[in-house]
Amino acid sequence: MDSGTRSSYLRARGRAAGVDAVPRSGVRTLWRVLATAIAAAVVLGLSPAVATAAPRRPSDSQIEAARASADSVAARIGTLSGELTAAQAAVDDATAASAIALDGYQATQADYEAARAATARTCSTP
Repeated sequence: MDSGTRSSYLRARGRAAGVDAVPRSGVRTLWRVLATAIAAAVVLGLSPAVATAAPRRPSDSQIEAARASADSVAARIGTLSGELTAAQAAVDDATAASAIALDGYQATQADYEAARAATARTCSTP
């Protein structure tokens, strides 16, 4: 059944004249072939290449340099660990000293409050 669209009308007119009014099937086929070829080229061109280089063994000088570097790093870690231990000991000492000072302050504050209460009782008694 004819839907009445312009393209159906033109196709029908072309068929009546014996000529295909829309000769695009060849162009469509060309575009499809071209798009398929491009897609295949992209897929084949972007596939990961197999590594062909054989691994090399490091030279003796490279091994010695790596060992020296590792020893240097280990020494630095030891130094930093010692410094960290000393700093933690200083923090612990300061924490203990502040706890002792707080105890002294709280004792003095309690004595002050007791003396003030005693003074208030003495002054308020006739």
